[in-house]
Parts: sequence; C-alpha cells; structure tokens
Amino acid sequence: MTIIAQDDIDSLKRVPVGAFPLMIDTQAGDLAERLISRAFVPPGRFATWRLDHPQACALGEGSTLSDADTGVDLDAGQSIFPWAGDTWIADLPCLNALRDVCLSEWGTFYIAADGTPTFKDRHARPKHVDADAELSARLAGLTVEQEAARIANRIELTVHPREVSDETAVLWQANHDIQIKPGQVRVITCPFSDPDQQVAHIAGEDLIVPVPGVDFTATAGTGDGGADVTNQVQIEMAAGGMSARLTLASTADEKIVRIHDLQVRGKPIRTFYPAAVAVEDAVSKVTVGRHLLQIDLPFQEDSTEAEDLATMLIANRKDAHPWLAVTVEATADGTLLTHALARDAGSRLQLTDLDLGLDEAACFVDHVRHEVERGGISHRVVWRTSPADLDRYWALGTSQARLGQSNRLAY
Repeated sequence: MTIIAQDDIDSLKRVPVGAFPLMIDTQAGDLAERLISRAFVPPGRFATWRLDHPQACALGEGSTLSDADTGVDLDAGQSIFPWAGDTWIADLPCLNALRDVCLSEWGTFYIAADGTPTFKDRHARPKHVDADAELSARLAGLTVEQEAARIANRIELTVHPREVSDETAVLWQANHDIQIKPGQVRVITCPFSDPDQQVAHIAGEDLIVPVPGVDFTATAGTGDGGADVTNQVQIEMAAGGMSARLTLASTADEKIVRIHDLQVRGKPIRTFYPAAVAVEDAVSKVTVGRHLLQIDLPFQEDSTEAEDLATMLIANRKDAHPWLAVTVEATADGTLLTHALARDAGSRLQLTDLDLGLDEAACFVDHVRHEVERGGISHRVVWRTSPADLDRYWALGTSQARLGQSNRLAY
C-alpha cells in the first residue's frame, strides 16, 4: 500500500530512477531512502549541508552533515531481497519504484503531516495494538462500507526467479561509431540486452569499465585510416542494475575522435518469466463467491516466501470488514482539535457508534483531509480508514504476543 501527500506526487512522478545501482541482499528501507533522496530533499534535511546547493553547500563550523536517517522515518523491512534494481529501466519514475518496494515487502509508504517521508514494514500495524484515539461522541460524520470487492478468498502472488551467471559477457554494444569533438564530453546511457536468450529482464553485476583495446578502439579524424588514439580516450562509468552511464572524453587536442566497437561487459543476471503462487479458502468461496486478489512481488524470487505472505493475507481478507470514513469538527472542543492535529496516516482509531452497531471498532488511518472554512471557524477533518482486522496477526514484540489455537501468524 502506498499513501502519498499530494505536494510530493509531482516530484516522485517526474524524477526517474536513472542508472539505479544493483543492490544485493538489501531491505525495503534502504531502497526507499535511495529513491526518496533521488526524487526530492526531505524537509528535515533543509538545515543540513547539501552538495551542489547554492547556499547549503558552504562548509563552516556550524555545518551539519546529513546521513541516510536524517529527515526520514523508515523501517528497515522484514524481507531481505537477494536482488533489487535489476528490473528498473532508467526512465522508470521513482513513484513506480516505491510501489514495487511496498508491494514486495507488503509495507506502507506515505508523507507524514510534517513532510517526513515515512515507510512502515508489514509488522508495523500488527504490532500497533493500542489506540491513538478513542472516539464515540460529537462525530460530525461516520459512514460504513462493506464492499464485497474488498474480500479476497483466492490470492495469487507473482514471483520473479533470477539466474546469475559466473561468466563475464557483453551486456551492451554500440551499433555505430561514437564521435567526440575537441573539448567535448559525451554522456551515453547503455541499456543492457541479451541477444542469446529470451528473458523478461537482464541486469549485470561486477561491471567492467571499458578497457582500451579490448572494449573499444579509437582513431583520429572522420574518415577511415586515422591515427590510433585509443589510449587518449577517457571513460568513466556509473554502474546501474539494468544499464550503465558512460562519460566519454578525449585528450587528443584539436582532433575529432571516433570510438569504434564500444561495449560494456559484466556478469548477467537474468530475470525469467514470472511464476505464480496461489492460496485460497474453500469455505469463503462457497459462502460469498469467488473473490480474486492478484499481487506482483517484483523483488521476490522465492515461491515459499510468497506462499507465506499469501497465507497471512487470506487469513483476514476472506471475510467482510467495515471500512470507515470518519469526520470530526475539530473546533467542537479542545480534545477533538488535539486529535485532528495529531492523527496521521498509520494512526490507530477506536470508534463507537451504537446507531451503526460499532462497539470499539478498530481501524487505521490511510488518508487525511483537512477542510478549513470561514476563516478557521470551521475545521473539519476526514479520516478514511482500513479495518485493523486486516492486520490482526500474531507477532513478537507486542503486548498481545501470546500463542493460542486461534492465532494467525504474521509473515
């Protein structure tokens, strides 16, 4: 699940992942931090030293350096992904990549009310067992939905097996000569391909910076037969999972240089066509009919882990639950105003409404909307929520961590 503040959508949609590095044995929190830092600067880092910023790049005695934890609130994640970044093409928006991270971990990403990028792993809600707010009176509105479309009694998860080669191979090769003018610096993106096999994606690790005489040659002039200037070509490489970015320059003064047969080598990582894992509840299918939920797990390659996740999800999604939309008038009293300002995505509410048959119904806030009218005389807050029962699993580290016959284990 991904929850995003509207003000940050444009940056996440607009900024591509670029030559995102291949990450091995990584976790969702690390991936989220890299994507956030690539797309925008979290407000919590505004007061820290920042490279290439007109003012913030000036070093002084009072300079504060940021790190990966500055200005963000990120859980590490429960899963360890053997490979990540090996299926992201360079122009994929960071928002799409964040969705891949959330789906593969089954976690939640959102921008908190104070602007802090926040990622919570799949154990965050099962461990959040105490209510942040108990509301039963002076609610301006409370609606309940019980949609059959939100039931899932057959869950199909898609995993993506990989194959890693031990041998170095050509991952990219230029299909024409590359020309460099005197004083020119050229930057080219090299998307990897595999001419020998039909695979869904190919990535590379242990990339080799192009070696003169092995991965390219160079001659001076625009025609054939020019002087060999191979050793006067300088190449820098930024290695990505599915592509590399090469920066080309020449020290051959006042000469046009042509680079021939340029290539990039590395060890291929092949992502073959996906496999599906399915879990279903036969009793629920008979009672309410067939309801299918399909989820793609881009970083998961182990079908056993996918089956564990599917088993956890179907335990609580095979039955109907009330989905609540809560409206409060924050100016009614001080307590409601406090709740209106303090509650954020991920807050746990406990609601009672005898007319609707709700008795301490527990839910998590997924969406917050503030409506201020008439110069602040009216301040309404709408919380759209999801049932806490969807995340009612047994997990270590909670006050309710006692095993019994009715426990549903968290994955």
